[in-house]
Amino acid sequence: LALDDRRTQRARIVGALHEQRKSRTDLVEQFGVSSSLITRVVRSLLDDGVLREVGNQTQTIGRPPVQLEVVRDYGALLSVSCASDSLRARSINLHGGVIAETVAPATSGRVDPAAIIELVASLVERTPHLLGIGVAVPGVVDAETGDVSAAPDLGWESTVPLRTMLRDRFGTVVTIDNDVNLM
Repeated sequence: LALDDRRTQRARIVGALHEQRKSRTDLVEQFGVSSSLITRVVRSLLDDGVLREVGNQTQTIGRPPVQLEVVRDYGALLSVSCASDSLRARSINLHGGVIAETVAPATSGRVDPAAIIELVASLVERTPHLLGIGVAVPGVVDAETGDVSAAPDLGWESTVPLRTMLRDRFGTVVTIDNDVNLM
């Protein structure tokens, strides 16, 4: 955590609090970093409304630590799974609750990249405060650019700049990776 960039530090703290409330002390122990680093990252998440303090943990000695939790409806993530027969998309809140989902059949075993954009657009309309988009494709993905250079199951024979297309349209963080890696 200490050597990670700020965005990654924030994501790791949110991930640690995803399923269970914890105190700052719990986070210090979990990540093995200084309390000042945890305090700084948690404070920024509290200021942004991503986390909230929810009360004290019962304890017999000393001041009881304040518990932290992720604000369920702070924002949402959108995921897309591309296959030769269909596109599946779902938006979820920060506790994994489904906000909206949709499925679109592929036509004649080919997935048009524009269909992915339109499927995402249909969910973005129903998704409050979109934080990011993740897309799983059965093909070769350039990790740096998010370009899909080969996806024969989707009928893509030339490079598709999928990350750029989504980021330009929706203005959010986009992750593209091979479907097996994201499984």
